[in-house]
Amino acid sequence: MNLTSTAGSIGNLGAISLSASNLSANATSGANNVLITDTGSVNVSAASGAGGDFNLTAATNLTTTAAITGSTIELTATGGTLALGAAVGTAAATIQ
Repeated sequence: MNLTSTAGSIGNLGAISLSASNLSANATSGANNVLITDTGSVNVSAASGAGGDFNLTAATNLTTTAAITGSTIELTATGGTLALGAAVGTAAATIQ
């Protein structure tokens, strides 16, 4: 699943809930955020990012095979493992 916003946040008032095995999400204009909760395991399979906060929570496993950028990056694997297979953040990013 590929999500792109050119003029606003993805999950503006709260995290959107979805079920995707592979995901990319981009809201890089301005200070826009990406707020997503996945109901299973998810892999960030293509470059993703936010101008502001990039927050992704998986119910089980969360993996990355593509870069993630954002001012603040929050990755959570609630009931499984977090496996980072690609760059997360830049020197200026806050990783949580």
